[in-house]
Amino acid sequence: MTAMLSEQDKVALKLYCKTCDEILEARFVKDIPKQDHTIWSKMLPDGTYEGGVPVYDRDDFRSFMAVFRKLWLTNEPTNVYRILKILSRFSPDEEQRQLKIIRRNLQSMEKHGIAFDLGNEQAKNLYSPRDVCDVVLNADLFHSDLDKQRAFEKLQSFGSFFEVSLIKYVTAFCRQAIQVSEVVKHRRYFD
Repeated sequence: MTAMLSEQDKVALKLYCKTCDEILEARFVKDIPKQDHTIWSKMLPDGTYEGGVPVYDRDDFRSFMAVFRKLWLTNEPTNVYRILKILSRFSPDEEQRQLKIIRRNLQSMEKHGIAFDLGNEQAKNLYSPRDVCDVVLNADLFHSDLDKQRAFEKLQSFGSFFEVSLIKYVTAFCRQAIQVSEVVKHRRYFD
């Protein structure tokens, strides 16, 4: 089976698994299950409100996102869809079914979930979880894309609702990506 893989494919698969291992070792990933992700508010007897929102370590999140983007960005050799395409050419039927489910899960996560309306009274402008991730990567964390700055400012106006939604998306995305990595390791595609 692996004899059909090109050397370039083997390198990409090896890098992909290494990237997934880095995700698993990220402090953000290790700490996120321990955190409360609840957004809450309650009215006090005096009529005022009290509330709470999750607080995430920005440095840990930024470090995590530096690795995450290797799986997510379309031009990366370790992009999860690129890896799925390689595997689709060489995997046996049982694996093909498993990989198709993962692909459908990823596509569903990208299109569905909480959409943020960044439009105005005249026109809606809905941002999917994938769109939100694109804005955060390109306007806040790693670049200063001027075209995305306005969208990022609007997203920030949603406060913790936006942050919790983004974190839910990127962690679910990574869980799917890690399943692909487990297939690659199990089959020993790059040995």
